[in-house]
Amino acid sequence: CLRNPIERAYSHYMMDYNSTLQDEEDFIKALKKDYFSDKEKKWGLSHLYVELGFYYKQVKRYMDLFPKDNIHFVFLDDIKSSRLETINSVMDFLCLDHFKHDRFVIHNKGKEASNLFFRRLILLYKQYSFLLDNFSMLKKIGKFILMRNSRKRKIPKDAVVFLRALYKKDIDFYNNLKIK
Repeated sequence: CLRNPIERAYSHYMMDYNSTLQDEEDFIKALKKDYFSDKEKKWGLSHLYVELGFYYKQVKRYMDLFPKDNIHFVFLDDIKSSRLETINSVMDFLCLDHFKHDRFVIHNKGKEASNLFFRRLILLYKQYSFLLDNFSMLKKIGKFILMRNSRKRKIPKDAVVFLRALYKKDIDFYNNLKIK
């Protein structure tokens, strides 16, 4: 499933920020710090907010390895706008029966700290969680009390401008693949 690379980068940042893996509150600062870092770009060494949105090479690699009729691309925007139709296009591709209903449950919804105090408490907890390893129920209760569903936030305009400029060439190449 492919999604808008700008939305993907922001979602990735928000997931890291809400789970306290990212300390920087300003998205554009976090983006630039990670993108322009001298650190090696690898899973676990950097956040890869920008790099993971460069889809062209990833998609082309599949298209070079497999016949086009063995690949089916799905776009997140299509799932959002016409979920049942998109899911059934996947079912057609797999030669499976269609879904008859559109009662899909959203799982893995984003979470955020209820407030700044709880965010700091979560950071402290993460530093000393090794002391509580045997208290898994306490962890679950703590998450329930301290966390709430994330609010939908708009991507800051300066970040959109920055990312559009970075992704422009990649998107042009990607559009030339005619994968839809």
